[in-house]
Amino acid sequence: LEAKRAKVLSALRDAGASAAAVAAAADAGTLAELDDAHAPFKAPARCSKAEAARRSFSGADAAARDLTRGGGEDALRGLDEKRREAVRLVLADLLAKDPRCRAAARARFDRGGVKAAPGKERDAAYRFYEGWSRPTRSVAPHAWLALDRAQKANALTVTLEAAGDDASAARDVAAA
Repeated sequence: LEAKRAKVLSALRDAGASAAAVAAAADAGTLAELDDAHAPFKAPARCSKAEAARRSFSGADAAARDLTRGGGEDALRGLDEKRREAVRLVLADLLAKDPRCRAAARARFDRGGVKAAPGKERDAAYRFYEGWSRPTRSVAPHAWLALDRAQKANALTVTLEAAGDDASAARDVAAA
């Protein structure tokens, strides 16, 4: 944690982050909190869908920011479907970098569950996990690894379920 904190603090200072952002990174008690503090200042991926959307429609950022301020459908009015999709991609990128949204999403999935169903290529090695269902918080690290291997081998279909509905997620973000 301390080694990563030093790198993040250096990156934040280089990016000209506010004193509050630097303080949030300095006070972070977990890697997740540290990542949340750093997310808004990370350089965008050169090949992300959001970056491609920004290049294809220069007004995507402004429209996405209007939506985050409660602009509703007015921000999308008059846009064709291609430009609406560009705004959606940029909005997803903005929300993914917002520490409040990241914390709310993490909390929803922490309260949710994991389910595993037989995949297309059943494998006896993963039979134990067929029909398996557990709260996310109670899944042991070795089980996550086994579920990941099984899904990559098409032996299982693994589903993460978030707790609550979209309205409760919006309230979580607003309360954060």
